[in-house]
Amino acid sequence: MRGLTKNYALFLSVFLKGGKGLHSTLNFHSKKFMGILNGIDTDAWDPATDIFLKVQYTANDLQGKAENKAAMRRHLRLSSADDSQPLVGCITRLVPQKGVHLIRHAIYRTLEMGGQFVLLGSSPVPHIQ
Repeated sequence: MRGLTKNYALFLSVFLKGGKGLHSTLNFHSKKFMGILNGIDTDAWDPATDIFLKVQYTANDLQGKAENKAAMRRHLRLSSADDSQPLVGCITRLVPQKGVHLIRHAIYRTLEMGGQFVLLGSSPVPHIQ
C-alpha cells in the first residue's frame, strides 16, 4: 500500500482515528504501508553530470545555468533581449487533478511580470488539450 508521502503515510496510520473504517486496516497492514518520497532523483538529474544540458553546472558555479537558459531560448526561438527576464518551464500531464487552472494562472502571472513560460504537456480531456 502506498501513501502520497512518508509523512502522509504516517499521518494516515498514526493520527487518523476512525478514518472512515480504514484505521484498523492500515494498522493491521502497517509493515506494508509506506510513503513515496516526492521529488526528483538527484543522482539521475544532476546538472553537473546531465548529458542533456548544453553546459553542465554546479551549486558552486552557476554560469552554466545562464548559458543553458540562453540556449533554450535560442532553441525555442524566444526573445532573449533581456537575460534577467524569468523563464518558467512546466512539464506535466494536463489533467484537472494536477491543477490545470493553477498552471493557467501561472502563465498569465508570468507574462504580466515580463517573464516567458514554456509548457510541455498533453491531456486526454478535449477542452484542455
